[in-house]
Amino acid sequence: MAALQFLKNEYEEATEIYKKIYMDKKYDALNIYLAMCYYKLEFFDIALELVNHYLTIHKDSVIAYNLKAAIEYNSTGNDKAARSYLSSLQDMGKIGNLIEDNDLLRHNMAVFDNDENSNSNKLKVFNNLIDIIPEAKLNLIIYYLRNDQVNQAYNLIKDVQPSNTKEYILKAVVHCLLGQQSEKNEEHLKKAQTYFQSIGASASECDTIEGRQCMASCFRLNKLYSDELIYLESIEGYMKDDDDFNWNYGISLAACQKYKEAEEVLLRIKKEKYRVLLKYFILFYLI
Repeated sequence: MAALQFLKNEYEEATEIYKKIYMDKKYDALNIYLAMCYYKLEFFDIALELVNHYLTIHKDSVIAYNLKAAIEYNSTGNDKAARSYLSSLQDMGKIGNLIEDNDLLRHNMAVFDNDENSNSNKLKVFNNLIDIIPEAKLNLIIYYLRNDQVNQAYNLIKDVQPSNTKEYILKAVVHCLLGQQSEKNEEHLKKAQTYFQSIGASASECDTIEGRQCMASCFRLNKLYSDELIYLESIEGYMKDDDDFNWNYGISLAACQKYKEAEEVLLRIKKEKYRVLLKYFILFYLI
């Protein structure tokens, strides 16, 4: 029953069932099952504690190390640490090339590798695993978006019926980019607004960082910048080092004529593509 709830993305319900079992039977594996639920709920500290406890008993568990790497990557963004957890499995004397021979590890190692020189390898890995690991398709879409290949991303996602937060957000982003690139294609922009609002207004996501970003994006597309600003301000403390967030936040502040605050936020940006755009942005407002 707990596994069924997990597969239906009902992680809190699955957690309650696992807890009841654990009170009666202290099965080691329940630590991992619970950790996976807490990981999905983004309670990364609790998930990590459970994984570490499991690893004190099963020191060479592939599943545990893979989950620990995923927790590290998603909670801190530390791709090097995440890769090192998976690499350590090979160093424990595993026979053969464990990572290359294991589809999930090979997939996740590609996800964790943010070196621009590894783009061709990421493309190859995700393409090869697209019919094996469900997340491979989503990560291939993300790959195309990061490399400005919006049409390729659209071809992959156009028939996807979103069932979770990540799928809704990707559908929204793809339609948003298509709408902006196709001389303000209103149909794509309306679809983007709908998908963003579905997450931003949902009871389970409205108070999460992703939910608030989605609601902000919905307001941006409707040119309701003051409403957008409310949502961005609420998560600024968590996103100060994120260039994409700082760009959106800075533009929103400027649109609300808060130029001093906009300048402070935009100066945090390190990515060169944004800094080039920033020069034109400043010139526009000076003129």
